[in-house]
Amino acid sequence: MKLYSTKSKNYLAETKRVEYDLPPKFISNIDFTFKIDESIFSKDEVQALYNQMRHITKEYRIDAMSLYVQSTNREREIFTDEIKHIIEGFPRNTEENDEQVDAESGYIEFKHYNELREKRLNLEVEQSIYFLEEEYEFIKLGPRFIYNDPKTASRRHATELTILKRKIELRFFEKKVSPGQSVEFFIAELNIILQKLHDASITSKHRQKKQQHKLFLSDNPLATTQSSQSQNINSSSSFRNEKKKNYGRLVKRLKHKIRSVSLVLQKTDKSKVFHLGTRQHYQKKSNEYMEKIEAYRCLGVNNPLPNLIERTNKYLLDLRLAHWITQKQYELLCVKPSEAKLAHLYYLPKTHKPGT
Repeated sequence: MKLYSTKSKNYLAETKRVEYDLPPKFISNIDFTFKIDESIFSKDEVQALYNQMRHITKEYRIDAMSLYVQSTNREREIFTDEIKHIIEGFPRNTEENDEQVDAESGYIEFKHYNELREKRLNLEVEQSIYFLEEEYEFIKLGPRFIYNDPKTASRRHATELTILKRKIELRFFEKKVSPGQSVEFFIAELNIILQKLHDASITSKHRQKKQQHKLFLSDNPLATTQSSQSQNINSSSSFRNEKKKNYGRLVKRLKHKIRSVSLVLQKTDKSKVFHLGTRQHYQKKSNEYMEKIEAYRCLGVNNPLPNLIERTNKYLLDLRLAHWITQKQYELLCVKPSEAKLAHLYYLPKTHKPGT
């Protein structure tokens, strides 16, 4: 029965993937592209070739997903036939030693148990597609929420303080003022504050609040009676509310769930709102936008950036040798390969618009 439940879950999950157009990762990662020399072909021919590549990739994904669903369905059918054979072979009425044993009730209970188990598996698969309440509330906190992670903080602690110190000293040097020991004192104090904030646990904070509350009651005898009445009611709820949430595990679970269904979690033009969409949806919107404005095109594996940098720097060098620009201007205008990158299509979803 355990193996049958696993096969049933796999089949139902794959049918839901087909319904929502969310192929598994080993299928969606296939992308058939190859390099095209765009200096030989025209723009229309290049775009037609890329469209054919995308069409081949799409057809492969459809065929692969169909075969995958067919295989999982066949596995489920085999186990279903075996279970039906077991149910049909379940003894109903037997006679042993001239005594009739009625097994009809056992047959009905076994059949009812199998039907309930299958119904429960279907509900589990449908529920696993959606976010849990805890995950939904975590996403609702928005992009600005940063949870306390002592391990990450300790790993980035020294680097972040060094960068901050360098930035502060740079502002002093811009004004031609020596930073002196004041910057060192500030960084040292900030280091102590950050260590206290990240190392303090919820239990220690709860213990400190309890001690402060006891001191307050000892100094105010009249408040003892009122506090004792509400202490039993609020003690369990306050401790439950102050219980530390394992945000690290929650983030890992969300990442796994988002990757498994090929979702894209994107920030929006609203600072407190996320947008969830499929990769196919974003690809479709990108293609429609590129066809509309005709300002972008898919480069594939062909990267023209090194050639552009080389031509630009050569042109600047010619201007310098012709004394049209100074050496300082040439050094400022010269393009560094490590700092340059191509303009790419980037947009934020408009959550207030219908159909987004």
